[in-house]
Amino acid sequence: MFRPLVSPTTYRRAVFLLLGAVIFTPYALIVALIVGMFAAAQEDVAGVIATGLVAAAIGAVPPFLGGTRELEIAAAHALLGVDLPAHDRNRPLTREARLRAPCGSVCTC
Repeated sequence: MFRPLVSPTTYRRAVFLLLGAVIFTPYALIVALIVGMFAAAQEDVAGVIATGLVAAAIGAVPPFLGGTRELEIAAAHALLGVDLPAHDRNRPLTREARLRAPCGSVCTC
């Protein structure tokens, strides 16, 4: 009954859950801000839409940055505790592989 409380795996998983929440929070706050601006905008709806598009474009960039794939591999290795294939940095990634990393299970590449 108390075994999960003393298991290091429990606390490792808790850290990854907190890390996910920390990464998600700025995106949620931006969405709440844009929705609030859109609800309060009486005349300048075009400005709110433009601000939302700029925020979406900035928010979409981090998954496509260079070290994101290595960071995801390291996080999955640490969380799962299994060996994962290493990424060969000398071989360029295909377009499909580049899209799979940020899209996750959302896109069917």
